[in-house]
Amino acid sequence: DCLPDTECADLADISDFVIAVGTNDLKEEGCIPAELAKRTYRYVSGFVTSHPSTHVFLPGVLPTTNSAINTRIKEYNHYLGDMCSVIPRVNYIDNSNFSDKNG
Repeated sequence: DCLPDTECADLADISDFVIAVGTNDLKEEGCIPAELAKRTYRYVSGFVTSHPSTHVFLPGVLPTTNSAINTRIKEYNHYLGDMCSVIPRVNYIDNSNFSDKNG
């Protein structure tokens, strides 16, 4: 993974942290949004536990012009929104307003 260790000392004194994940994974044909969401949940939960005073922001994955990828993105973004409603100090940034009928 390219994400920093959830217990990384370099992140100890930050107040806000943006975690933008999923874009490259969701472009892969075999990517299962539910599985990616589970991995994201584990990471974010661990991060929040290790950094109890940090607020986390999870932006939704931006759409593409590929309808198959956009189907995965839409599903994954739904999971992100749900996840943010149950983990304290984690906020979902809804990027759906960046999409139109073509993605």
